[in-house]
Amino acid sequence: MKIEIPKLHPAVLYGILSALRAMDGLEYRRISQEFGVTVESTGKLAKTGSLLGDMPFRAILEDLKHNRQYSRIMPLAGSETFHFLGPAAIRPALRFLMSTFSVRPASAVKEACIAAGRLSTIPGFRCTEKGRDFVIEISNSIFVSGEPSEFQTCGFYCGFIEEACAHVTSAKIGITETACASVTGGTICYFAASVK
Repeated sequence: MKIEIPKLHPAVLYGILSALRAMDGLEYRRISQEFGVTVESTGKLAKTGSLLGDMPFRAILEDLKHNRQYSRIMPLAGSETFHFLGPAAIRPALRFLMSTFSVRPASAVKEACIAAGRLSTIPGFRCTEKGRDFVIEISNSIFVSGEPSEFQTCGFYCGFIEEACAHVTSAKIGITETACASVTGGTICYFAASVK
């Protein structure tokens, strides 16, 4: 059986470190010294287009899960990641449409999921429209380590997808993780996306 080691865009680590630095400067300095990474160094690496292996990211993530502000840090990290990537995270065809027309919320959510899916080689995204709301399923999230957790660990995607949606549509779209594989022991995390 072949085991795939996930690779991820350094902008993910950039976003996490940037959010941590904004919310808990002492913890940021500790992690920065312990793992030898900074916002600046990951920002430079992200601009090269290189992908990171799982190990430094996984070790930092496991360390951060013990931070009492984890559930607030991760959505901000997702938002910071999208801001770092900017319009380049959105496919050119949709960038053209959004400059000419108003993008429907359904298209915005689907495009945001596509953009989030390109941050790593592993997760699979599925978005289903339910009236004015959407259900997003993410299989094999990079934020689920296999170790059981008492709390949801994928708030990064909430921040990233909300920020991407805000970039392509005027509709205010909120994202909430409703079931996390870290808690359920499964392989799929579920999110609700709703137009506010």
